[in-house]
Amino acid sequence: MTLKNLDSRSGFYVSSISGSTSEVGGTAVFGVRLMSQPTAAVVIPLSSSDTGEGTVSPDNLSFSATNWNAEQLVTVTGVDDNLSDGNQGYRIILGEDNSTSDTKGYNGLNPQDVMVTNVDDESAGFTMMINSYTSEAGAISTIKIKLNSQPTDNVTLTVASSDTSEGKITSISSGGTTSVAFTKENWNSYKSIVITGQDDNLSDGNQSYKIELGADTSTTDLRYNSKDPAYVELVNLDDDTAGFYISAISNSTSELLDTATFTISLRSEPTDNVTITVASSDTTEGVANRTTIEFDNASWNTLKTVTVTGVDDNLSDGNQSYAIWLGPDTPLQTRNTAISIRTMLLWSTSMTKPPVTASVQSMNTVRNPETMPASG
Repeated sequence: MTLKNLDSRSGFYVSSISGSTSEVGGTAVFGVRLMSQPTAAVVIPLSSSDTGEGTVSPDNLSFSATNWNAEQLVTVTGVDDNLSDGNQGYRIILGEDNSTSDTKGYNGLNPQDVMVTNVDDESAGFTMMINSYTSEAGAISTIKIKLNSQPTDNVTLTVASSDTSEGKITSISSGGTTSVAFTKENWNSYKSIVITGQDDNLSDGNQSYKIELGADTSTTDLRYNSKDPAYVELVNLDDDTAGFYISAISNSTSELLDTATFTISLRSEPTDNVTITVASSDTTEGVANRTTIEFDNASWNTLKTVTVTGVDDNLSDGNQSYAIWLGPDTPLQTRNTAISIRTMLLWSTSMTKPPVTASVQSMNTVRNPETMPASG
């Protein structure tokens, strides 16, 4: 019997493989080097256990006394077998060198093989491209979807919006608005699902909703029967901003009890009743005809009128400015809004009353008389 005394340092460093290969030609790599310097060249043959799943390059690695500790890379390439056989495992076989004259123990020393998985590209499934946003201004989102493999029978998926008050399905390229269909001929062509954002008049912020894609439970293709696509998460961008439309004051008041008016409405539909307080900054100069203004989700865009009446203070104090303060509804944390108006001095009946000049000041309001609704 012939015995071989192996050098304790003889061996191979074989790195982990970088990943899987795939049937679309995806590659993976690993590295090999010796653990010690050989006394002669060492050649390691490389081969695939299943060339129908993956091939290897190069077909051998050669190490010498000068490059023994330099890692050499091996590339493994996936092969497409056109079978829907799922992911398949195979090995890259690293063989021994039985002819090297190395005296350190590399003759006949077998490196460990490397396990690889080839990812099947005929697996049943779906590929989607998504634009994730719609808007209340009518911006659309388009979902493009196709099958990952050729079916043996037609495949029809149901399509629905989880909240049609935020987004509605307005067209599908295969026809209709409730399903998307694929055949054996067009399975790998993208079908488009168009979703249009809906305006709800509520200042409710950006709202999330889903496009729900349902499985085909009647197709005879067992790979696609009852196979559920993932739901698609969308966001409908809100275009309604909480605030107020407040008109300019109609004119000044006077100590002759002349009145002035202005109107107010909400900019967007509220989710709860809104009450605005009304108060004069100086009740000796002018008072409002109401202390509160109420809006609900039916009257939010109806103009509410506030009438301000001048007060005679019996003082010759000249023209006096004061404000009608509009206070916030606390739950909505609305900022205070004020309209400044000018009261007119009471003149002698033998004198001509000076012309009316209105001074208007507003904070955190939006005035758009051309688009304001009719007063109610």
